[in-house]
Amino acid sequence: MRRIITFFVAILLTVICYSCNSKDNEKTGKKSENTVVGEFNEEKTEENTNMTKDIGIFENTTSVSAANSSGEERENISEEKKDEFIFYNATEFKDLKVMITPTNKQLPLDIKTIDISELNMGERIPILNKDEYFEEIFANNSLLISGEKWSDRKDRPEKAHIERIFRLDKKVYIVATYGSVLDMFYEWAVFCYDTETMKSKEIFSWSSDLRDKKCCGIEFYHGKLFYCISESKKSYVKEIDLSSKQEKIIFEKDSSEEYSMYLFDKSYFFLLNDDATEQYTYYELEDRFLSQEEYLAVIEDRKAKLNEKMQDIHIIAGESFVSGEGFCFYSEKFLGEPICSEKDRFIFSTGYSVDTFDTTKMEHYTSSLDDIGLPLFAFGGKIFLRDGNNVKCFVPDMGLVYNVFENVKFDNAVETSEGIICDLTNGNEKIYVLN
Repeated sequence: MRRIITFFVAILLTVICYSCNSKDNEKTGKKSENTVVGEFNEEKTEENTNMTKDIGIFENTTSVSAANSSGEERENISEEKKDEFIFYNATEFKDLKVMITPTNKQLPLDIKTIDISELNMGERIPILNKDEYFEEIFANNSLLISGEKWSDRKDRPEKAHIERIFRLDKKVYIVATYGSVLDMFYEWAVFCYDTETMKSKEIFSWSSDLRDKKCCGIEFYHGKLFYCISESKKSYVKEIDLSSKQEKIIFEKDSSEEYSMYLFDKSYFFLLNDDATEQYTYYELEDRFLSQEEYLAVIEDRKAKLNEKMQDIHIIAGESFVSGEGFCFYSEKFLGEPICSEKDRFIFSTGYSVDTFDTTKMEHYTSSLDDIGLPLFAFGGKIFLRDGNNVKCFVPDMGLVYNVFENVKFDNAVETSEGIICDLTNGNEKIYVLN
């Protein structure tokens, strides 16, 4: 299924994304690559943390315009044309190769620790285990798990299993499921932990009351919780606004097919039916799922508006493109998976290397992460890495690598948002919130 989703995204991005025709003679020259070396100084106080960099002396043969080096011209453009996209091309950035510098110093970040045992998520009996439904449900051998006696499950409460974690401002939202079969959920709840008061409370719960009624997916996206329900003759998606707690149906279809939700690279939110012959994409501006035809029409409209400023643009294999609210970034070179797309920086990763484009300084930092770790997420301009059971932090423009946590037990099935590290070590489960 994931391969089908990836293929669909590739097709969709062919229409969505844009690459610039190289017609600007001022950008045809090849830039030299510089290596950043030097000393790194850190000063940390209780009130603030100052980090300074001495990059030493290096020869720069790149011709960098005043607009590219200072960003002032772009700033003026954005002030004059706030309603238009700002378009960044990788050729506009000064290339700097940053050397890795491990440090044993403390990471200059405040980290709050949540003890999962104190969240009081408890135990619950899902419909799967209830006596009146037990024989009917487990008469289907396909639901059996090898080596387990289902008779031991009858009327047995299930422990909470963390399925999703999401951070919104000072609050952490945790989805706990209680028993599941084939990735279908019949009993689950949402708990909210306030990092300021250090208290948690249950804010929502869902229980199936029918054998053929199940939850096919739970996702957090842009400050909202979405969950998909499948019944015998219909499927629908409900949304809960985490701020207002308002709930509503945003997709509904009379069909015996099951629809599942997928969040691709935290950027594209899809609904797919069983055989992936129907695709729906969430469109935030209208707060609903659009069919493939509807969504592509929206994209064509956006493309037309972009073309007014950037002429004809297209995308082909081997290139990189990301966009956000009011800005786009393009590179003729494939840079890997985008792990950060913000107004002031774009970060790409191929696994063991990262490329960071700082739009404030108009600098491009390249670093090899061999023997350092694999990126988990980007947070506050820093990249957090997984090295076996350890967590490290990499500062792209300085090359510093901090040791953050050791012997963390990861669960790859638990999806979290940026700025959160979940340690599921048995008997010592914790959630770490970065600030």
